[in-house]
Amino acid sequence: MQRHALFLLLSAAAVAADPYFGGVGALLPDDATLGRQVVAVPVRQEVWEQPGGPAQVDRAVSASLAAGQRPYLLFHAAPRRTRLTDGREVQTTEPAGLAMPVFANGQDRSGDGDRPNPANQWAMLVHALVERYDGDGLADAPGSPRVAWLAWAAAPDSGATPPFRRDALPGWPGSGFDRLARLVFVTRQAARHADPDVRCGLRLDHPEALRLALQDPAVTLGWQLDFLDVPVPAGVGSDGLLFDPTGLVPTIDRWRDVLDREGGTARLLARTLRLAPGATATTLRAAVPKSQVVAAATRLWAAPWALAAAERPARIAYATWAGVLGDSLASGAATFDEEQPVGAVARCYRFRRAAADLLVAWLYDPAGEPQEPRLVRLPLQRETTYYAYRWDAAAGAAPQRIEGGRDGALVELTVDPVYLLAGDPPLSWPEPGPAAVASTTAALATAAAGNAGLALDGDPATAWWGGAGERQTWWQWSRPDAPLTLEQIRLKAAPLPGGQVQVEASLDGVVWRAVSDPQAVAGYTWQRIALRRRVTAGYWRLLLTKPPAAEAGLYEVELGEPRP
Repeated sequence: MQRHALFLLLSAAAVAADPYFGGVGALLPDDATLGRQVVAVPVRQEVWEQPGGPAQVDRAVSASLAAGQRPYLLFHAAPRRTRLTDGREVQTTEPAGLAMPVFANGQDRSGDGDRPNPANQWAMLVHALVERYDGDGLADAPGSPRVAWLAWAAAPDSGATPPFRRDALPGWPGSGFDRLARLVFVTRQAARHADPDVRCGLRLDHPEALRLALQDPAVTLGWQLDFLDVPVPAGVGSDGLLFDPTGLVPTIDRWRDVLDREGGTARLLARTLRLAPGATATTLRAAVPKSQVVAAATRLWAAPWALAAAERPARIAYATWAGVLGDSLASGAATFDEEQPVGAVARCYRFRRAAADLLVAWLYDPAGEPQEPRLVRLPLQRETTYYAYRWDAAAGAAPQRIEGGRDGALVELTVDPVYLLAGDPPLSWPEPGPAAVASTTAALATAAAGNAGLALDGDPATAWWGGAGERQTWWQWSRPDAPLTLEQIRLKAAPLPGGQVQVEASLDGVVWRAVSDPQAVAGYTWQRIALRRRVTAGYWRLLLTKPPAAEAGLYEVELGEPRP
């Protein structure tokens, strides 16, 4: 069966405009609390189309979200033979039916009621996938996050070096930039029909291909691309990876120069970073957080790494960066100010974190060679107290207190970044370790909701309120270590005009099934909801069958007892 390549970055909640997303993959079982993570979840099209296929994807996505990761879904590509208009047969990864109308109305644009065209297989696949993860409550994965970023994952200009012909790309022999633009257009139309907020992008290997595409008057890639995923070659030394002629910063500058000259507005994602073979663990430990700082300063969207289980120091260094700066960048609470001149032996970047001054500095390390610590004068603000966090702060190392003087302060630097954050008290991190399984009944609700536990606190005068403006509203309770056997529940809730609630159960918190009929809500009185049969499960939830016009209120839920 034909297979195509697509990756999606899923976001559990909205973030500030133009955030910076850090990322490391290969989650360690004992590092569940460390850092913002990006991980690949592979999926094949034939698995997706089989009955039960989406549930397999849902389970992987749910597990990644529970571990604090931001999962990608990767659809694997496979080439196929196709006949061009001039009669030639070529091998290409272009999807079947791409030239057909996007929608069943015979047009490339649709109204609200139109559906994708079954003859355009790519439009059908993209629409189905985005609909599965758009969080609107219609045919969603259980507890679905919303798809935030979507792109074709196989670079069509891979396998060769410039100069390229205008009518052909190495990845799509015999097909030119007009066919590439058609792929992006169909992706954008089908995806945004399912969710208008999806951002669409493309993987490319060469700035020359982007330049030719943007210069072609018959191609409209410039306004269709929200982002580009571009490669960065492996580097030597924690700073060599960033500043060598083929490093992160010069590479991004070349791509951004093409965008600026040709009128493109796409944001940039650096494909997974890596050091050259033979790099030491110390070099890797320094390179991972340095790349995040420099990427944020150069207006990248993300610069992810893939780290193995043996690379725990690098993951702790990443977690320190995330706790001091990365999470604040992603939420919009921190912003980049400017790079500070501190001499030829060191680098220093100034950020603002919730209005507090934050400097990140390190010794310059172009070749990954051992260096002795050195005292470097940094521009700390006068009469200001700073706390210096070293690479191992996330593992429990205490910060050092430093006072800013008239000429800044002398700070001992190594090749590892040090974070100097103004203000008191100092930051703290949770102890690294696996997420604990709750031994008591836990309650949660949709992301925009308030304190879900108020509906399970034994006090019918307190209430959880939520749901206004959400695409799907639910309230959930769980006891995975002591499943509940129920035949009914009792609840007290505020009126829900025109709406109903339904009880659902799950064995794993991922795949849900309805175990009661929908029932109207009797306002402010206790009411019983009978289940269709006696059910034992560790995860339960009340699902509102349609979005509420105003906030829904749930005062209390009475459950059965845990099974023996």
